[in-house]
Amino acid sequence: MKTFIFDMDDTIYDQIIPFKKSLEDSGFRDLEDIQSLYIQSRIYSDSVFAATQNGTMSNLDMRRYRIQKPLEDLGIIINNEQADYFQERYAFYLDHLELHPSIQDLFTILAKRNIPFYILTNGPSEHQWKKIKALRLEKYLPTHRIIVSGDIGHYKPSREIFQVIEAQQEGTLTMIGDSLPNDVIGAKNAGWEAVWFNHRRREGTYEGLTLFSFSQIKAYVLNSI
Repeated sequence: MKTFIFDMDDTIYDQIIPFKKSLEDSGFRDLEDIQSLYIQSRIYSDSVFAATQNGTMSNLDMRRYRIQKPLEDLGIIINNEQADYFQERYAFYLDHLELHPSIQDLFTILAKRNIPFYILTNGPSEHQWKKIKALRLEKYLPTHRIIVSGDIGHYKPSREIFQVIEAQQEGTLTMIGDSLPNDVIGAKNAGWEAVWFNHRRREGTYEGLTLFSFSQIKAYVLNSI
């Protein structure tokens, strides 16, 4: 039997919603392509994630960088104070997250059927657990099946973080996530199955299964159990 492991950020909830609201609160109401800006922000964030883990970049600098750089690409320069205000609003909206309705339905079904699944997420412990609480994930699965990189000192795509779940769960393990290098390639290198959730239509090549909507995740998982 397959066991499904879900990435959290932008895989089980729509992360562009708090991003868009934070931009609007910061005075950027007329930007035309919020999705492209969001994707660039994630790319910049991913590019320095390892640096935040090894201590060469602080989380504060990373959070400034990931909004300043994509805006700079559009010719918009914001200072650290403005970047910090954006992050303040972003943190506020992250405290009010909701699962995507399709994912909420899926998790409800899995929980009712006592089918085990996992959450595997990169990020600082306190920051990620705030989102976990906001999403009420403990309603659907026990905390020992919620794996946060900041809690264990390893992060996707490293082999070690996937081994944490392997130690708990036998059988076929299938990772579903939106990050091609971290979720998909990381899982494949660990010997898992992997599904790329490319609902942002990011550039990249993957020969395995790619899904493009939250409803497709729900349908795929339910058809696989």
